[in-house]
Amino acid sequence: MKDELESKFGLTFDVIDRERISDIRRLRGFSVNPWATGSRFIVSHRLLADEVYAAGLRDVLGEFRARALFILDEAHHAAPSAGLRYAISSQLTKAVRDLGERFEHRLFPDSDAPQRPFQ
Repeated sequence: MKDELESKFGLTFDVIDRERISDIRRLRGFSVNPWATGSRFIVSHRLLADEVYAAGLRDVLGEFRARALFILDEAHHAAPSAGLRYAISSQLTKAVRDLGERFEHRLFPDSDAPQRPFQ
């Protein structure tokens, strides 16, 4: 994904995972907010749903961040699971709702969706 984004948009992105966060904290100190160390990140769904990591992102974004873009690939994973009577929100669903409203721009592509040309 990192290479794909770089080739499409000419921008570099940092992959943020538990290992990268540990590296950042080892180099800059434990109190550093990893989300304040750059401006373009690729993050896994699992990390977004983990409150330990999402809290720092919310701190950087504040209530609303103008000109910020949130792209959630494989967006179908964030959809509430429908039971027999009503949909149940997962941790990821709740995290995406909470974080998504803090970004001015949101894009939720779903690579599992059928690709049909315009008719």
